[in-house]
Amino acid sequence: MTEAHHAARANRPPARVVLDWAEAAVANPILAYGAILVLQLRVIWNVWRYKDLTPGDTSFYFLDAAGWTHGLHDNVIYYPLYTDIWGTLHAVLGDVYASGMVNRVGIIFAATGLMLAVMRSLLGPAMGLLIVVWWVLLPPNFNLVYDVHLFGLLPMLIAVLVVARRPGREAMGIALATLAAGAVLARNELILGALIVAVAILFREFRARGEDRTTIWVYLRAYGLPLVIAFLLVGAAYWRSHIQGHDVQAFLRAKHTTNLCEAYAVNYQQRHPTRFLGNPFTGCAPLMQHDFGRPMPTFFQATSANPRAMAGFVAWNGRLMESGLQLGLFGATATGDNPTYFPVQNHRSYALVLSVILLGAMLAGLVLVIREREQWLREWPRRGPAIIVLSAVAATSLFVALTQRPQPDYMYGLIVGVMALAGVCTAALLRQLRGYSVLAAFAVGLTAVLILALPSYYGSGPRPLRDGVKRLRVVRSALQRPGSVLIAGDNPDGTSLCNYLAYDFTRACRSITWSALTTQVSARESLAQVLASSRASAIYAEGPVENDPTLLRLLAPSQRFGWRQIATGSGSGGPWRILVPVRGG
Repeated sequence: MTEAHHAARANRPPARVVLDWAEAAVANPILAYGAILVLQLRVIWNVWRYKDLTPGDTSFYFLDAAGWTHGLHDNVIYYPLYTDIWGTLHAVLGDVYASGMVNRVGIIFAATGLMLAVMRSLLGPAMGLLIVVWWVLLPPNFNLVYDVHLFGLLPMLIAVLVVARRPGREAMGIALATLAAGAVLARNELILGALIVAVAILFREFRARGEDRTTIWVYLRAYGLPLVIAFLLVGAAYWRSHIQGHDVQAFLRAKHTTNLCEAYAVNYQQRHPTRFLGNPFTGCAPLMQHDFGRPMPTFFQATSANPRAMAGFVAWNGRLMESGLQLGLFGATATGDNPTYFPVQNHRSYALVLSVILLGAMLAGLVLVIREREQWLREWPRRGPAIIVLSAVAATSLFVALTQRPQPDYMYGLIVGVMALAGVCTAALLRQLRGYSVLAAFAVGLTAVLILALPSYYGSGPRPLRDGVKRLRVVRSALQRPGSVLIAGDNPDGTSLCNYLAYDFTRACRSITWSALTTQVSARESLAQVLASSRASAIYAEGPVENDPTLLRLLAPSQRFGWRQIATGSGSGGPWRILVPVRGG
């Protein structure tokens, strides 16, 4: 470095020194990734103290995870890579809650790290950091209902990252194989993204056929080898799967028809709240029978039987897209529509304001991008493959949103695409306004302020499922016996308790609710007789059930009803107790 150069650096204005330092900071991978992961940790701090186990579907995924823990068995239908990782963690940690929480936090951090890698590759260090700060702050990306959905985003991000870093034939082959394998191992709908990428590859190779003399070995190395590796991974999952042969098709069909049944019923209930008053999850089959002539039709069967009804279903999902995107981009909706299966923040004016700002910035930025189209066309060989793959995963998410439900965790690919486009448009605007030079300093300052000042999202609250699993450890061995039955209340639900207490998918108890059991008590059949006929192995009583006079009669000192109490206490849900049969304890 010359003496003149040293003098020029020494005479820089203070503002220029700050801007140069900020640009160097965001360009440094260690600082950038470290900062964004610290911010993510800040946002989710104490999640391991206050977040409950997830009921419903996730508890069934744990059955397959436990199968991997105790026998290296998985289920090729239900995302085996996800359950195998969870099962490995469970084998190491030996605790249901700890393994589930480590799995969840690991997925969140993996998604955040990959998001930063993708956005840095597409948008540059400064804008990439800002976009991922936006991502980190959104509850749908960390306060997960089902973390398997965020896990399904990982192969999408890997595919985009590969072609963004090294655009070319080999990268496209790896991206195709990643999406194809991910369709079995992580999220089934990725098969659509893989097909779109495959068509793009065929089109590209067909056009290039006359321009170069590529040998068959080049194609085999670029596309064949990654696909063979993907096939071997899928084959390994199938080899260890307890679902094989003709059962695979039956399970796939049952999975698809159940999803459609529930999605259609929720959709129909939103459109016609007075016509369908039942539970859309447990009572959807009669509605499907009425509208389509089958209790559990496939999407194509339903469309063939009643195209008007299915058009209404898809059209309503299209209407909900606005709310779904607002929820995914801003954490709330400006409308009164709920695009998910769970309560969300509706009628938030800030969601409308932010939507208008984002839409305006994107439209203005797109005008500038179109004006610079010659530059973009020159950069297409470098940027084109990443745009193709990102468009493929966005199209996949859009298809799922319209045919299932437009909730954010079904639209991760589309939301990532919108964020990337917002970054491109904002960068174009800043260059036009000559404000791009301060972008790095703004990114560094905002990230630092958020790390220092942002409170954690999580606070103290009840964890009935986690508490129930912990308390029922005293009878876990009894509940893992074939034919075992757990009597429990409605919160937490007994089925989820049984699943999290299971040894594996073959040794899980069956649950009966206390309310369903007591309705069978009559003048001819006592509670003790009902319990005996149900083959109950244990009773977990908490809250209202714990104070039920019928239950209290079982605690007679003489144990003449055949039950005894083995554990009791008090928690956030009130007093609780566990009873077992006198001879079965």
